[in-house]
Amino acid sequence: LDAATGKEIWKRDVRQDPGAKPPEWGFAGSPLVDGKRLILNVGSAGLCLDKETGAVLWASANTPPGYSTPVPFEMDGQRGVALFVQKAVVGVSRESGKLLWEFPWKTSYDANIADPVVSGSEVFVCSGYNSGCARLRIGGGKASEVWRNRNLRTHFSSCVLWQDHLYGVDNDVGKKNEIKCLDWKTGEVRWAQA
Repeated sequence: LDAATGKEIWKRDVRQDPGAKPPEWGFAGSPLVDGKRLILNVGSAGLCLDKETGAVLWASANTPPGYSTPVPFEMDGQRGVALFVQKAVVGVSRESGKLLWEFPWKTSYDANIADPVVSGSEVFVCSGYNSGCARLRIGGGKASEVWRNRNLRTHFSSCVLWQDHLYGVDNDVGKKNEIKCLDWKTGEVRWAQA
């Protein structure tokens, strides 16, 4: 839309073109504006449109995505975005959509919702349905697990990393809701409050 008038400049129904399949509860991630690119969590590893025209710049396979928002990063000299997709967390090139790395992450109902947290060459993911959380190290085109536990099971809201501590809402289905603080290095709970 034109910011001054609200007049439509372009529109695209991604279900029709490029034929993307929505996940169970519909497309939910916010778009990321990166220069001339508009990057969406659509398809197996993202969809990129020209923000001025709506033209497809790159697309991934038309399988249902996850629900997170693309998170920009720079690591190993590459500019990418981290996406929590249906069955994994992936890093893809912002320019080409090329898969840079992938780590499998299976959640009941394919509910990978919370945005990944990126810090340097590491990525934190967290999801509900008792899936838990993990800190991953990225290098050489691979993602490896540093630690993984169920100390935090964020169903919807994304976590925040501050001074080597993760803060998030542990609100797994059927469990007591708590705000928790985890140690970034170990994944241990530093405190919890209902």
